[in-house]
Amino acid sequence: MWMEPNPTEVRRLVLRKFEQLGQILVAAEELCETVRFSTFGSPGRRYHAADMLAEWIRDEGILRFFDAGGNLIDSINLWTSTTPTPTLQQAAA
Repeated sequence: MWMEPNPTEVRRLVLRKFEQLGQILVAAEELCETVRFSTFGSPGRRYHAADMLAEWIRDEGILRFFDAGGNLIDSINLWTSTTPTPTLQQAAA
């Protein structure tokens, strides 16, 4: 079953990936998040901390990671990587 990735889950994924790529964050608050709305483009979110940037284009379901020079260093397909989170009612059953 396909599910739209949750922005909170994507934020956690970005934090983990930044750490894997060598960007050590003292706290999650160090991650700056920008919601992007565009009349002509796809909505999405950008995350940056120090010299790393991640960009999530919702319509594509792709989360891309860039270094300080703007070079693409990794990408994750969120539509195949996201597993459903059970609701409280499902977890209680």
